[in-house]
Amino acid sequence: MTIPADIAAAYDQGRVPNGTSLEYLAQSKDASCTVALWIVFALTTLVFIGRIWCRCYVKFDLGVDDALATISWACLVGFVVLSQLLIDMGSGRHYDYIQDVMPMSRVEQSEVLDFAAHLIYTTALFACRLSGLAFYEKRIISNATRFKWAIRITAGFLTAAYIPQMMLIVFHCTPVTGLWPYDWQSTPRQYSCLAWGVVYSVNSTISLASDVALFAIPIVILYSLQCLSYSKRVKLAFVIMPGIGVVGISIARLVLVIRSQWSPDESWIYGPMLAVETSEIGSTLIALSAPAVYPLFRAWRRSLHETYTSFTSSHRTSRTSRNNSYQLTPGLEAHARASARTKDPLVHPQAWLKATDDAPQLFDFLPWGPFSSVEAANQVLTIWAEDETKFLFAVYVKSGVLDRSGEPVEASTDGNGCLAGTIGLLNSVHSDATTEVGHVTVLPRWQRTCVMTHANGLLLRELLDPLPPLGTGLGLRRVQWQCHSDNTASRRAAERLGYVYEGTIRWCRVLPQGKSGSAMDGEGRMYGVKHNGRHSCMLAICFDDWERGVRQRIDTMMSR
Repeated sequence: MTIPADIAAAYDQGRVPNGTSLEYLAQSKDASCTVALWIVFALTTLVFIGRIWCRCYVKFDLGVDDALATISWACLVGFVVLSQLLIDMGSGRHYDYIQDVMPMSRVEQSEVLDFAAHLIYTTALFACRLSGLAFYEKRIISNATRFKWAIRITAGFLTAAYIPQMMLIVFHCTPVTGLWPYDWQSTPRQYSCLAWGVVYSVNSTISLASDVALFAIPIVILYSLQCLSYSKRVKLAFVIMPGIGVVGISIARLVLVIRSQWSPDESWIYGPMLAVETSEIGSTLIALSAPAVYPLFRAWRRSLHETYTSFTSSHRTSRTSRNNSYQLTPGLEAHARASARTKDPLVHPQAWLKATDDAPQLFDFLPWGPFSSVEAANQVLTIWAEDETKFLFAVYVKSGVLDRSGEPVEASTDGNGCLAGTIGLLNSVHSDATTEVGHVTVLPRWQRTCVMTHANGLLLRELLDPLPPLGTGLGLRRVQWQCHSDNTASRRAAERLGYVYEGTIRWCRVLPQGKSGSAMDGEGRMYGVKHNGRHSCMLAICFDDWERGVRQRIDTMMSR
């Protein structure tokens, strides 16, 4: 083993006591700790950049949780840099190396850097945990009031935990200078200090409790909110799985601290502890960023195959408008990727019934369905076909396109492809140049794919693009979207497309018996207490929104 120059110099100066071998002083874990630091940092940074890119350019939905995650990542950068400096100084070597080899000036500098590093470390975890709570509240629970209170109480707990953690670090020694003198360290001042093990054991225990509180929330939400959409359940699962690893890392840090404080060679574990602390920040960021990054993997998978979507009318789209409806173009084209075709409406009930038989949840927020027979499905489609203010389209995906599980669509005998869902127009008022997109359903096989983005994009282009000769659309002034106030998935889908939330219309509909909604709390009202009422969220895209960026947004989303 080659003896480093600083150890040889200390030996020559007589600072190394008899019985301490130079080989022992030269032992080091610096290389492995450095590799661990930068691997974790690189992986975390990759996931974090993917998160921000996806929120900015795929979901168009940058939020408070992303801002807090950015603060946490910036703190991670500072912590990794300081950790590397501490490792290079020798802070992770044997205790005898620090006492006998390191110059006193370097010992004091390492103490100050350790002081700053752990202030940053504690702040990074605090910001990341708040980011997780903001994610739960904004993107998962929406209107579940009891969980909002639970999240706010958890935020209060995390804040109450953060303050004593910071206070213990700042005031571990008085007077406060950032130093944490060893017993053998001579200083010009007299310090009164807490034991190293006490401070880090308490802070590690608090950190572990905070991680358990943070990652227990998605488990409780999954267990309690049975009506949670499949996509939200997947997001929570993406948090829970790495979240378990975060809790494990917190436990590992606590074990290292406890082992170190009872060991005479206490500094030998310092380097691995820095790597574990970096992993704790990184894994927390990764766990809370995974749901945002997942669409990138879906987009990458879909990019391996050219995607085509088409939707066809469930009745004759070329009929003459007699009341307040509009005559849609028989063929809608978008970069040769999608088109609309007419189709015999009598074929639809059978295909629709078969496709939705295993997915009754699609009708939770619709005024009809699920259907027990072809006749029942046909009755609804007939009502739509006879109403001149409404259009109902069937959305089809052509053969060769990958579904959410990566399986390609089989070739169909009629050339239409695979039924993926429905999308409709209703409440059309010709004199006001308005209509409403509604009754949108996506079969489970095609949820979280590009199918409905393309279907909605085609329809919005047809409705909001200017009239000829300036364009090829209908030139409407307003396209609105109404959804059940509890249907957060529908509202978020509309906002992603560019619809603007305008308010909630209370008690605007009487729901069929058996449909969930707001219960009537008194007698003497039409339809009685057996029929729940509905509050509707109103969103809209107006012609000026369309011309000032929503059209470009739709084009960008459809071009991927």
